[in-house]
Amino acid sequence: NYTLCDSWIELGTCRYGAQCVEAHGSEELIEWRERFEYRRMKLQRACEKELYGKSYTEQLLDRWSQTSEPNEVMREKIEGLEDSCSAPLVTTMSSKASRHSWTFNFKWNQPLRAVALLQDTHRNHFFLTRISTKHGDETLLDVGLNSEQEWTTTAELDDACCCGPEEILE
Repeated sequence: NYTLCDSWIELGTCRYGAQCVEAHGSEELIEWRERFEYRRMKLQRACEKELYGKSYTEQLLDRWSQTSEPNEVMREKIEGLEDSCSAPLVTTMSSKASRHSWTFNFKWNQPLRAVALLQDTHRNHFFLTRISTKHGDETLLDVGLNSEQEWTTTAELDDACCCGPEEILE
């Protein structure tokens, strides 16, 4: 149950600052409740998904944890894959209401088939907004995502992105 900070209401200030567990204003309280509702809906969808099968991320982590050769399922580096990021990966935010984004570029001679955020600990703080596949100057695939944490290609998209693309993830 989210509440407004009494100190903030009475004095307009709080000695805990950004570390306070109560909201500093009605806008922040509304945002917290919206975020809670969003997480509740995601959890509900995840539970419903379990009835119809596991997500790509769950399947991948299951395969990785059960194999005798984990590097055959997932690895840190792939030979021939070039990657870059638009900004430093480590950043410090100065306030609770901060946003930051990174654009990752991957160049490889294989098509992009799936993207997933794997780290459970902080996954709910991150999401994908766009998957774009290019070959030279030609855009083969440009998919806007609605705060998703994974993306997998469909059969019809497979044909569109099999030409040695440059992948752009946001």
